[in-house]
Amino acid sequence: MATLDVIDWKQFIHASEYVSQSSQSARVDRWLISSDDESSDDERITDEPADELIPDLTETIEPTDQLFDIRPIIQPEVQIHIQHEAGSNVKRFLRPKCEWLWPHSSTEVAIWFEEGWKKENPQQRRNPDLPQKGLEAKWKATQIEMAKQVKIELPPFSLIIGSPNQLRYVGGFDISFAKNSKIDAVTSVVVCEFPSMRVVYETYYMIKLTAPYIPGLLAFREIPSVLVLLEKLKSERPDVYPQCMIVDGNGILHMRGLGQASHLGVTLDMPTLGVAKKLLVVDSITDDVVEQAFEESDDPTTSLPLIGKRTGKELAIALKVEGHPKTLFISPGHRMDLTSAIELVKACMRGNELPEPTFQADGLSRIFLKKNYDNLR
Repeated sequence: MATLDVIDWKQFIHASEYVSQSSQSARVDRWLISSDDESSDDERITDEPADELIPDLTETIEPTDQLFDIRPIIQPEVQIHIQHEAGSNVKRFLRPKCEWLWPHSSTEVAIWFEEGWKKENPQQRRNPDLPQKGLEAKWKATQIEMAKQVKIELPPFSLIIGSPNQLRYVGGFDISFAKNSKIDAVTSVVVCEFPSMRVVYETYYMIKLTAPYIPGLLAFREIPSVLVLLEKLKSERPDVYPQCMIVDGNGILHMRGLGQASHLGVTLDMPTLGVAKKLLVVDSITDDVVEQAFEESDDPTTSLPLIGKRTGKELAIALKVEGHPKTLFISPGHRMDLTSAIELVKACMRGNELPEPTFQADGLSRIFLKKNYDNLR
């Protein structure tokens, strides 16, 4: 058995329904062939036409229940197993077996489309819906009730390597908008192995983000699509389902005690924590207060607790990230205490301004749109 490594892809393959409608085919124009036999040194790169080497490589991809692997689009490297006779002559193409290769990890990717999704007409430049009468009050009342269910406690896992209940998978998510659109967006969920932070799974969901934007109520706009992806992940790959989600936003550091991290955590009864890049002013905790506290600190390069003046509660930790000018604001979301939250964030930092799960989700979602949105229909 030999391995065919596709290095470059000749054209974008439309997902699912679009593939069957247009009969798009998978084609390659450069590849690397190497033998699985350890005793063989046969390895070469060729630019010969794909159909001359493997005539049926260009077979049409069939739709598969709106699920479509798009790894070649994100990172154009994919192993395809082929069968050959004695020697190095390729005889018959079997099937694409996608074992996704990143420079630092092996990962798996899936893309989903919201039912009825079609690309926005760039001439229309639609805006999100305006809030209906009574919607803001309804959402606030829901937040107040959900906040009563938040649990600030030790998480059900350990960060100690080798312990029986060691944390193994941490997730992050992000929502990015297509260029020149306020409606077309992609939600990404990334799962990282702990403690290596190797990306083991990515999934994307093309959506129409039409829900109104109301400050302090962002979870009602963004979390529904994240729930869809996590549900599909749990169904398709329960073996890498995250034990904890790190959210680019707030947990209990919120005017009603229910930021996005807490909202997600309570909904799924999952350990969550929030890591925000900007301070949400809550209980008289302001940027001036934080900066003054850092200036007065004996060690202004580490972290400081943020305590509400009215409640006297420790709501978050302000963390100075080495090598980056911004301060991160870390707060527990659900089934998480503040000490564990800060320890987990530090354990997930890899020299970037955010912990790796959210950093990867943000970057990969942008790459996905940049490379693929123009080719969608």
